Amino acid sequence: MGELVRFIPGPSWVHPEVLEAQARALIGHREVLTAELQAQCEAGLKAIFQTRHRVLISSSSGSGLMEAAVRNLVTTRCLHLVCGSFSSRWFDMARSCGKEPEALTVDDGCGITSDLLADHLTGHEAYETLFITHNETSTGVVNPLAELCKVARGSNPDMLICVDTVSSMAGVPIPVDDFGIDFCVTSAQKCFSLPPGLAFASVSPRALEKAATVENRGWYFDLINLEKYAAKGHYPSTPAISLMYALARQLGRIFSEGLSERYRRHRVMADKVRSWAETHAALFAKPGFRSDTLTAVETQGKIDFNQFSEFLAKRGFAVAGGYGELKSHTFRVAHMGDIPMQSFDDLLEVMTECVTR
Repeated sequence: MGELVRFIPGPSWVHPEVLEAQARALIGHREVLTAELQAQCEAGLKAIFQTRHRVLISSSSGSGLMEAAVRNLVTTRCLHLVCGSFSSRWFDMARSCGKEPEALTVDDGCGITSDLLADHLTGHEAYETLFITHNETSTGVVNPLAELCKVARGSNPDMLICVDTVSSMAGVPIPVDDFGIDFCVTSAQKCFSLPPGLAFASVSPRALEKAATVENRGWYFDLINLEKYAAKGHYPSTPAISLMYALARQLGRIFSEGLSERYRRHRVMADKVRSWAETHAALFAKPGFRSDTLTAVETQGKIDFNQFSEFLAKRGFAVAGGYGELKSHTFRVAHMGDIPMQSFDDLLEVMTECVTR
């Protein structure tokens, strides 16, 4: 099973050079060499996030930093834009942390429009913080981030904006500073094509100012403590140094390819799988809200996913089943990261063979 080429929404395929980078000799986490490694990685991440502010490198999953946003940037009241399982999970995190979250929810397959957000903000008391999931991994929906941020800023300039780009950053351009995002979180194992275990988040000065006023922030994900150590080029506890070696190597590969080319390649893969889905089944996400990093295919009763998955596995491939309540009638094809284009074309050929035999 380890030999399968997996087109799943993480962990993504990792280039052998990046895997090998983890085998370097370990260094002490308080050494100057570690500070230099962290500075090198942060500089590359800032370029991808398109921010001049701090980008934290966390030894955790993206969910850890998503919870950090809740614990640090909300005193009581926040608004969550919910369009699927993972945006709903962020809402659940807020509730479990003792906050008072409200949800603006749309049906699965739909995105959050700027008009919908504007109407909601007009009719409700001001929120401290807004939580947006840019790319909903369960449905293949991408939300219009630029428009949503513009509406939020215009409605309440004091409201912080937190964005989950776990399955989109490094696959599509996201100019964090231009959009006015205060906290933008992503994970290593998706579009970055890294082994799992690291998460990254840009943090605006406004976010740090807010965090300083919030009590009971916890310890491991205390943004004030993380910033204190990051300013010295370190991490409060022992970081995943081997993974940081891999990150440094992968950033070099990303910039060697070029960000514009990387984004173009993701769009090409998305167009190919969307064309396949429209020919042999249907697209689950509504028009105008379809992701360039992951596609959810609506089977329409034409494809038995168990049989489909077995056929692909025999040919050396894997895609992901539907998530949660969508499991019975969708499956997902991830087109993110560094998977070779030839492998992607081979997958589509095998998928076609399966449904037309």
